[in-house]
Amino acid sequence: MPARDRSGPELAVLQAALLSAGVPVLPRVAVGARYLLAEAYTAAGGDWYDAVVLPDGALGLVVGDVVGHGVGASVAMGQLRAVACYCLESGASPAAVLSALDRFARGLGAHGATACVAVLDPVTGSVRVSSAGHPLPLLLTATGCRYLGRPAGPLATGARYTEAADRLADGDLLLLYTDGIVERPGVHPAQGGSELAEAAAHVRNELDGGPSAQRFCDAILTLLVRSTGYRDDVTLLAAHRHPPLGEVDLTLPDAPVAVTTTRTALDAWLSALGVDGLTATAIQHAVGEVVTNAVEHAYADRPGGPNTVDVHVELTATGVVEIAVTDHGRWRALADPPYRGMGLTMAVELVDDVRIERGRSGTTVRLRHRPRRAVTMSTRPAGTPIAAMPDEPFLAALTPDDDPDAVLVVHGPVDAAGAVELRDQLRSATGNGTVSRSVDLSRVTLLASAGVRVLHEAYDRSTAHRERLRLMAPQGSPAHHVLELVGLHPVERM
Repeated sequence: MPARDRSGPELAVLQAALLSAGVPVLPRVAVGARYLLAEAYTAAGGDWYDAVVLPDGALGLVVGDVVGHGVGASVAMGQLRAVACYCLESGASPAAVLSALDRFARGLGAHGATACVAVLDPVTGSVRVSSAGHPLPLLLTATGCRYLGRPAGPLATGARYTEAADRLADGDLLLLYTDGIVERPGVHPAQGGSELAEAAAHVRNELDGGPSAQRFCDAILTLLVRSTGYRDDVTLLAAHRHPPLGEVDLTLPDAPVAVTTTRTALDAWLSALGVDGLTATAIQHAVGEVVTNAVEHAYADRPGGPNTVDVHVELTATGVVEIAVTDHGRWRALADPPYRGMGLTMAVELVDDVRIERGRSGTTVRLRHRPRRAVTMSTRPAGTPIAAMPDEPFLAALTPDDDPDAVLVVHGPVDAAGAVELRDQLRSATGNGTVSRSVDLSRVTLLASAGVRVLHEAYDRSTAHRERLRLMAPQGSPAHHVLELVGLHPVERM
């Protein structure tokens, strides 16, 4: 029997690695994208996209298409993408970016490659676009939609590239795409362009609360691709301008309620940003650890107060989440018992930067993290977006409870309060370490340092009695990330 050809899956992995890992999150513009492969395990194509935050806070958007499939197309695509990013970050205009790509593509032999470049100022709404043999971008406004720019020759042809200028009001949406969405089976390209405009206007009107860039991309695929099928890769990149997102400002008592109040406010704020689940979890964990640290250590020498912890959260113009947690006391020195002092260490690992500023009037911990929204690369039309699950109450129970090999299943947030309950459940389920037990953490929505401490304690008790405590958390889950971070390596299944 001949060996199975695995070049398709491997090339798809290569293509995914060469594409942008996600799109930025900004205070005035929501960015969404979808990448639909032509078929399952197809040889990688040459579609590519990028969304780049420029030093002045402007947003650079690029979509391109390299002729052909396979390794050659993927490598050319990766090189063109790198050149486009460099030019944009250097301050080049859309037309200048295309001129540089044209010269580079000639040397690369990427004849017939196409690209569309846009630069959007989120504050003023001004946008400039230029196209090199690529379908023109579509602008959706409150009064209708229109294509921007004028056609020009593809890359590696020496064409002259011009720019079109326009302006996005709050609520307007700009869509860049590849020709796979308009050149569908049985659809003439001109008809495909008209259908795209009609579908875009329909989706914009149907989406409650105005267009969401990611939901817009998903809905366009659902509406057009499912009706006719498709033969080529489809790439969509949308930018939706909206009013600025507010900041989070909290003044809280030095009590455990500060942690839960912060988590609730931060969850709502991150949801409004559209941050993906793993990024939101990392930020939530880091901030929760810092707030817990302030509550536990800042006012030990003056209990009873009034003592407060201030939390300020904002998203900068260049897409960085900045958080400041401030107390007005003095941190007590740690007695250094086992499993203590991990909170700040975890925070440092979870976000991009953590800095501690100590002064006579208190301590401020500043956290910075640049979130990106993950982009789906799929082999099927988009379906209904999965809604985020609400935060569950903490629950832990043996299942089935009458089986000696029952698994301790844990649900919800394991924060300071949940950790107390988890400790009792673990002691009971393991006979204080004398019985081997499996613990299912796949449904845990938050695993704070207090919960980590409890798990370490239970693990050590079991090891001392030569028993096993098996922790189960699937790859990509909140618990798996934290357990790997602190050395409690989980298994994915029992």
